[in-house]
Amino acid sequence: MIIIAGYIRVSTVKQKEKQISIKAQKSLIEKYVGEKSLTTKYKNCKLVFYVDDRYSGSSLKRPSMEKLIEDIKKDIIKELITYDFDRLSRDITDSQFIFTLIMKHNVRMKCLCDDLLINTAGDRFGTNVKVAAKQFERERIVERTNDGLQYIADSGRYPCGGKILFGYRRGEDKNINIDEHNSKIIIKIFELAVQGYTLLDIAKIISVETKIKKFNSDVIKRILYDQRYIGQMDYKDKIYANLIPAIITEETQNQAIKNYKRNEKKIKNENAYLFRGKIYCSCGHRLKSVYGTSKQKRRYYYYKCNDCNGYISQNKILEYVNCLGLENASRKDQMDYYKNEIKKIKLRIARLKEKYILESINEKEYYAAYEPLNDYLQELTSKVNVLNEENFHTNPSQDKAEFYNAVRNEIKKIEVDPIKKVVVSIEIY
Repeated sequence: MIIIAGYIRVSTVKQKEKQISIKAQKSLIEKYVGEKSLTTKYKNCKLVFYVDDRYSGSSLKRPSMEKLIEDIKKDIIKELITYDFDRLSRDITDSQFIFTLIMKHNVRMKCLCDDLLINTAGDRFGTNVKVAAKQFERERIVERTNDGLQYIADSGRYPCGGKILFGYRRGEDKNINIDEHNSKIIIKIFELAVQGYTLLDIAKIISVETKIKKFNSDVIKRILYDQRYIGQMDYKDKIYANLIPAIITEETQNQAIKNYKRNEKKIKNENAYLFRGKIYCSCGHRLKSVYGTSKQKRRYYYYKCNDCNGYISQNKILEYVNCLGLENASRKDQMDYYKNEIKKIKLRIARLKEKYILESINEKEYYAAYEPLNDYLQELTSKVNVLNEENFHTNPSQDKAEFYNAVRNEIKKIEVDPIKKVVVSIEIY
């Protein structure tokens, strides 16, 4: 299959409304291809459009541009047609890359509204001058715009357009004022954080009270760290204290962040117990998770039986569990892929559960999304376990947390003797 590539890009809604809209560019390219009979010029050929909607030309990191480059490297593109060269790039370094690429793979380029040629050294020199002039013009516009916005901020006026930060409203003078209703929600969030509530608890409380579904853990965290709520605004590497009024005090924000970090540390420490809830004493009681601290402030994790008053270290249990042949993998690339996929699926499940807890989705929607994710997670876990069983001894230094995540679903119960400090048995599902 041979491709005639039509590249289209618009960066703003304003461009869409003008003559260089996606529809207009596509029409002009189709007209040119038809007039030149390009699709009949090559055998088994078709016109394919690569469209980047609302992407800047200052970088090549655009989905369709990256696909275009990939197809050029495959030598399946013979002609590249675009409205003007600005659609492809507005950066001289990126332009050089495009020129080199299309010459290397013998691609003919046509810019419908630009007389840009790259066939000879003279052509390339003239084209580079034009591209450099356009880049200079664009950068000067950016500089003048930034200077104007900086002047507005220095004069004590709010310089930003667009959506207003939650808790505020834009006044008739374009400056930012406190929204009496939404600011109370912000104050409530900080009050709950100061009282020691976790992010998820705060999100649940606020969602229930306000009936606003957008509040989740990530949103709450961003609010806690946003300095604009204490009246400070970082704009163009300069801190302004007169552009936005404060809703809460700096002391309140510091205390809220301190409590958040303490909660995060607590959760992290709880996750350090790899076998929590699975360790049982020979006397039949489940062991409690405890820890000790060395002089170097390093933590060591133990499991304690309150009845027998005996302890057994987590490392001792790990030594025994390792002997089951459930650890590690020989095919590193394959194992890394599975582990990365498992992390992604677990993150998606966690976010899905949070949406359900916050009532952003109903029970039917939750299970419809959860069940295929959980099935895939179990499939990945099984594959990891198979690889682990095949090559247990190849990497004894594997991270314990990762190891446990790979085998936790296999272990049902671990029986220990905390007095003799030995593992009696391990029950597998």
